[in-house]
Amino acid sequence: MWTYGKASKLKLLTCHGQIQLLCWEAIAVMDITVVCGYRDKKAQNKAFEKGYSNVRYPDSNHNVKPSKAVDLAPWNNGIDWDDKNGFYELAGIMKALAFKHDIKLKWGGDFNGFFDGAHYEIQTRY
Repeated sequence: MWTYGKASKLKLLTCHGQIQLLCWEAIAVMDITVVCGYRDKKAQNKAFEKGYSNVRYPDSNHNVKPSKAVDLAPWNNGIDWDDKNGFYELAGIMKALAFKHDIKLKWGGDFNGFFDGAHYEIQTRY
């Protein structure tokens, strides 16, 4: 059985309760890490400048409190950003859990023209 490390837990606490629910159930199925939850202005604009995001602050779902977005990655003694199969496997798990809980979830791997395999966001009004 896997569990989140301290840093992942702290990042997950910045996220909306629906995201937390999905992530806690997902860790029981696959070893994953939380890369990012909430992003402030500096962090969001840095992610945009480095090409990790396609929007500037405040236009990301990472930029609200609690965050309506989370970045997750498969964990295997580190993150292998080239392991697309791992990101697709995780996406399948997350989408199935969202369906189970009737949570509207978007995966960044489905974005048109911009692949962001680590990104998940919920569609909710709070």
